[in-house]
Amino acid sequence: MLVRASHRQTLPAQTSSTQQLELVSADGAAEHRDYGQIDSSALDQFGGRCVVLYTSLPGAQPIFARESKKMLDVLDTANIEFLAVDGADPERKWVREALWKAAGTKVYPLLFLDNKLFGGY
Repeated sequence: MLVRASHRQTLPAQTSSTQQLELVSADGAAEHRDYGQIDSSALDQFGGRCVVLYTSLPGAQPIFARESKKMLDVLDTANIEFLAVDGADPERKWVREALWKAAGTKVYPLLFLDNKLFGGY
């Protein structure tokens, strides 16, 4: 499944105890999936999907933003479907903290696949 001209999907802001993610297939059909509130079992909530925690703000650690962009570009170029979570977005704090906890580190970017940490900066 694709998301509107890109393989990148973004996690919606937390507005309630459950989240919906809109997935759009190549033929334009939309599918909505619920993701429960992310907690210590954060990776289980994504069902083994490829998830990238990145930052869009250079802030105090410009290398994190630069490396985040590189990782997102590589996945886009390779046509790999992934869920992108911008940890710089205050509305994503709940998932950022959970993914950092699952990884055991607070860096950007982090790449998870099949509920396993595959790498980061």
